Amino acid sequence: MGLISGHGHRSGNRALKSSLAELIVGILRERYSDFGPTLAAEKLRSQHNIVAAKETVRPLQIASGLWIPRKLHPPKIHRPRVRRNYLGSLFISMAASIADLRIGGPACAGRLRTHLMTDGSAPASILAEHSDLSHLTPA
Repeated sequence: MGLISGHGHRSGNRALKSSLAELIVGILRERYSDFGPTLAAEKLRSQHNIVAAKETVRPLQIASGLWIPRKLHPPKIHRPRVRRNYLGSLFISMAASIADLRIGGPACAGRLRTHLMTDGSAPASILAEHSDLSHLTPA
């Protein structure tokens, strides 16, 4: 047979008194029902002179239904992204850059070629088609 604690049914020395817990939950329900544990603990300290750590406030909020832990939140459902419907739409955002290339000369064309090859977003067929950008130099 093991040792039996003489502590019996008494609560621990560091346990929160039930009257203080009820007071905290009452204040949280009345004024801070939509606050998370951290901000609620700060408001209790600054507005009501009740010093309670966020780790103390969190279980009180969970037990009273004022806060739901992230693990228990329902999963977010994201709509699928609309895909491009044609191959050339990749370069629509670069239309202004190509207009600048006609003015800027070979140095700008080299920068676009480098961007197309290092970005990785351009398919091989488009890279092959646009690998020679000499036609963009000014006349």
